[in-house]
Amino acid sequence: MHEKQSDLIIVQSGHATIIVGGKVLNGKTTASNEIRATSIEGGERQALKAGGVVHVPVRTPHQVVDASQAFDYIVLKVDSM
Repeated sequence: MHEKQSDLIIVQSGHATIIVGGKVLNGKTTASNEIRATSIEGGERQALKAGGVVHVPVRTPHQVVDASQAFDYIVLKVDSM
C-alpha cells in the first residue's frame, strides 16, 4: 500500500489476479510511505491479462497473486500530494 502514490498497472503478457481493497494483514512500513503485508483480507479480485490496465488509488491495499510464469507488466506511479 502506498501512502502518497497511486499505481497504474499495464499488463504486457501473461495472466494473474490482483486483489484491490480490503485490509492489510501484518502490515509493516518498509520505506517512506510504503506498507508491505503478508496478505490482504477481503478486497475485490480482478483477472489481469495482456492489454489490461488497472488503476489502484492512493492508500488502497493491493496484491498480485496467481501470476503465470511469464507475467510482464509496467507500473506507473503517480504522486498524489
